[in-house]
Amino acid sequence: METGSHPYPNENDFRGPCDEIHRRFGPYWKVPLHSSILDFVVSEIPPNARVLDVGAGPRGFGEKVTARHGSITYRSMDTDTSTFQDYHCLSEIEEKFDVVMLMEVIEHLPREAAWDLLLSLADLLAPGGKLIVSTPNTLNPARFLCYVGHVTPFAYDWLAAHIELVGLKVERIARILGGGLTRRICAHLCYPIWRTLNLDPAIQVVVVARRPD
Repeated sequence: METGSHPYPNENDFRGPCDEIHRRFGPYWKVPLHSSILDFVVSEIPPNARVLDVGAGPRGFGEKVTARHGSITYRSMDTDTSTFQDYHCLSEIEEKFDVVMLMEVIEHLPREAAWDLLLSLADLLAPGGKLIVSTPNTLNPARFLCYVGHVTPFAYDWLAAHIELVGLKVERIARILGGGLTRRICAHLCYPIWRTLNLDPAIQVVVVARRPD
């Protein structure tokens, strides 16, 4: 897929997809809340899947996924040549994958670069393959604003609209609370306050989309 032939959409192009995401998944407080990003991702990977982890860094998350899901074939890609990776550039990759993971990466890119990346990842999926993208929850300001290197905030509906506009079908959206039991109890007890302030205790959102067969 040539990204140059798919320039970044204008603002009006996102209105319809965002409205459709709201219709299918509801406002943010109706998006299902999960406690663990690892548990959620593992549940989305089918047996014997070929998995590509993009922006894998030291491959810590990928190793946890592999340990929990031993039947997968795991490959990693990161531009940091000081780390061990199977690939250091997307253009090197010729195989197709059943699952592509992009975990806490997209917010580090300008929106045009994020769009080009999503186009490239959609093209790396085998027919019926899944793209799993996580990003900090914009309704939990500390998660986005307090980390150096974050460039573009992606609300759950905005991210899902981008993914659908590159030709994939969003199947699931989740909010990830993170932390242990104490955090979950505090989040539950304080939830009315969060809602009143139009904020959310969840630290991440994750979108799962599928390439058509």
